Amino acid sequence: MKRRARIQTPRFSYLDVLRGGAVGDGRADDTAAIQRVLDEAARRGGAAVYFPAGAYRTTWRLCVHGYGVRLFGDVGLDNHAFEDHATLGTRQPAVIVADHDNGALVLSDERPWGNVTVEHLALRRDTFRSGNPLARTGAGVSVRAVRGAPFCSRLRLDDVAISRFSTGVQFARVLTTEAQIAGHVRITNCNIEMNRRGIWCLDDARINSLHIRDSYVRHNHEGISVAGTSVSICDNVLEGQSNPLRVGGVEPLGASSYNVRIEGNYFEASTGDYALRCFRVKDLQLGTNRISRSAMAEPVQLVGCTMFEPV
Repeated sequence: MKRRARIQTPRFSYLDVLRGGAVGDGRADDTAAIQRVLDEAARRGGAAVYFPAGAYRTTWRLCVHGYGVRLFGDVGLDNHAFEDHATLGTRQPAVIVADHDNGALVLSDERPWGNVTVEHLALRRDTFRSGNPLARTGAGVSVRAVRGAPFCSRLRLDDVAISRFSTGVQFARVLTTEAQIAGHVRITNCNIEMNRRGIWCLDDARINSLHIRDSYVRHNHEGISVAGTSVSICDNVLEGQSNPLRVGGVEPLGASSYNVRIEGNYFEASTGDYALRCFRVKDLQLGTNRISRSAMAEPVQLVGCTMFEPV
């Protein structure tokens, strides 16, 4: 009788931060407990890290590293609400509260990462020196290139709310000449508000394949400023901020961006010099975008750009 081969089913790796020692009451310092769980997820070669509903106070930024790590909170909760917990009803969101000046989550090539997902979570700066957004510090999610290698890629933010930081989502170069610092970044269904800057590439940092879609970027001092190749910014709401959308390198000598699509965005109550500015963009696909209640003389500015011409 011929024996049938046994099929090995991979075991799903699941970690709960409460079981890892976090408290989630908004008062206890959960930094060390959450970082231990994240380190264990990386050690296992990838795992799902679950944040039950609660407020997780941290006193230092959390480092997400390794491959295949997924951070997620309860599905279907109102993570977009930043009012006092008493006003949120019986189902509470999972909130990481940064009680310090160094941001909430950091991904750095000092500790290589790849295929990282953050979803159904809220990131919030707890205290700040003044109500002025220019005084706020740290980034909700910071992607940093320190060594320039190895090249880290595949970051997905879905249904993430980020509020009260210097920058909501930040891409930065540190002590490296490499311009391209990350690849395959997806930001969808997010709410990025009340920060100094919304989504930002610093020091001419560039991303290979960046998609920002179906998100609210609103009531920040400044909105989005990104550069790279294969950039898609579609179906977003950009409301109540100065210079809400800019695509291109640092002017006047920044590198060109390529294959950029901007379509279906709604600009509301924009201030500053422009609603949309593209600088040295090659193969630009500029679809229909709606601009409402904006007082600037030239809301759309295209500088040194070439439009996409289908073959």
